[in-house]
Amino acid sequence: MTDDDKKAEENGELVFSYGSSKVEISEVQSVSWRNNGIQYQLLQIDGKLSAKELVDMAAEVIR
Repeated sequence: MTDDDKKAEENGELVFSYGSSKVEISEVQSVSWRNNGIQYQLLQIDGKLSAKELVDMAAEVIR
């Protein structure tokens, strides 16, 4: 890994996985929040929802 890769991994910008020679690139989006000591998260991998749609879904759950 380059120094930039290591920095991106440290700050959570990138995640590197090992164990396969096949390279896969995925787009991951998530919304997470904590309410009354419970952690919630909506996650999509290579999904079609926009960031606004994920936030809107989170708002529905919070209500």
